[in-house]
Amino acid sequence: MRIANSCIIKDGRLIKVNLPGNYWARMQSLEYIRAFILGRMAWARMNGLMLISGAFGAFDKEIAMKAGGYNHKTVGEDMELVVRMRRFMEERKLPYKVSYIPDPLCWTEAPTNTRILGRQRNRWTRGTIETLWFHRIMFLIPGTICWVW
Repeated sequence: MRIANSCIIKDGRLIKVNLPGNYWARMQSLEYIRAFILGRMAWARMNGLMLISGAFGAFDKEIAMKAGGYNHKTVGEDMELVVRMRRFMEERKLPYKVSYIPDPLCWTEAPTNTRILGRQRNRWTRGTIETLWFHRIMFLIPGTICWVW
């Protein structure tokens, strides 16, 4: 995932990549490099990835459905689904892998002011807390993501 602010997009195609002109979007570009490239690659290598970005994620449909599909009553449905699928596989002692591809497959518009950025981060934080609370049993299962922490 990369930030599309200030990039040139024509007919749905990325023509030219530019650094965002807006300060807040530019800071998020740096954050995305840290979080999406470095952080996610490291967590994936340890089989500890608990989030596939909702902007662009591919799931095994059969496993997602067996695990219960999207929970529309949660704030962070993308994270909750990944953790629930991991829990489903762990409880059944089935092999699985959550992978991350660092190449930009998805470009997104970043918030350009503190009000919108604050709302986004508030939702992300609430979604993380909600998911970790709901799946707190995972902290007790050796070898799961929460055990890695």
